[in-house]
Amino acid sequence: FNLLFRVENALRVFVYVVLKNELKQNWAGAQVTGDDEQGTIVSLAHKRMGQAQTFGYLGYGISCPIMHLNSGELTRLIVSDAYWKLFKPYFFGSKDIIKNKLDEIGSVRNSLAHFRPIRSDDVDVIKQNSKHILLGIEQLLQQVLVQQQVIPTNSQDEWYRNLRALGTDLCGLT
Repeated sequence: FNLLFRVENALRVFVYVVLKNELKQNWAGAQVTGDDEQGTIVSLAHKRMGQAQTFGYLGYGISCPIMHLNSGELTRLIVSDAYWKLFKPYFFGSKDIIKNKLDEIGSVRNSLAHFRPIRSDDVDVIKQNSKHILLGIEQLLQQVLVQQQVIPTNSQDEWYRNLRALGTDLCGLT
């Protein structure tokens, strides 16, 4: 579960970063083929958020639309004819190879999620496939997360004072 969690969420962040960089404010308007429907990221998310509100006392409310896509939808978005050109530079394989590797991970994920038994070889498939597909993604995410530019700490400008106040118990800026 831990490995699948990391792979799926790395894909989520990757898809968000690429779409946000390329489509700017329209990133959530990207078309997705869902499990049984088609829509935009935001339309599928709104539908699922509405369904989750039925049992609003369970879990946490999540407002980020990308968090409401499942791994199959992320895969279909990445390898779609409309968006593959945006994602292709981050993969070291053809579209068909990447789709196959993501689908294999998805198959094992679905077995686990639906409490079907898996073999130890299935875990090896996840490890191997995730290494292959995450090579370029890891480089992109590292560029996003590691900033080399130093902002002077001696600034008394209002923008800087406001920036220093950003944060929560789980995340802060230094």
